[in-house]
Amino acid sequence: MLRFESPSHWSLPREAIEDVPLGGTIIPKGCPVIGALNAANRDPAVFENPDIFDVRRKANRHIAFAIGPHSCLGNQLARQEAQTMFRAIITRLPRLELVSQPRFKSSFVRSVDSLVVRQT
Repeated sequence: MLRFESPSHWSLPREAIEDVPLGGTIIPKGCPVIGALNAANRDPAVFENPDIFDVRRKANRHIAFAIGPHSCLGNQLARQEAQTMFRAIITRLPRLELVSQPRFKSSFVRSVDSLVVRQT
């Protein structure tokens, strides 16, 4: 789920530490760079069928919480909260059905503004 719907679309600003070739263009050393995490998580060179949601996907090296020394400090807490939430929903509301597509708030970190569901 994190790969498919990243909690943030963008990384924090970085600076290229050397000239980097990217798609026929050179990003010069010292140039400010902002990574598109959601685009990286849908890269077909990394993920087979990147636009398909598959909870059984094995090779899933997503960067939803960024990566390396700049990764999100709260990523373990966020993962634990999500596991707890989904376990509770599956246990208590096993026949939950999505009524309409979720609406997301427009902010640096994505969050759901509304999610309409019903129990069938």
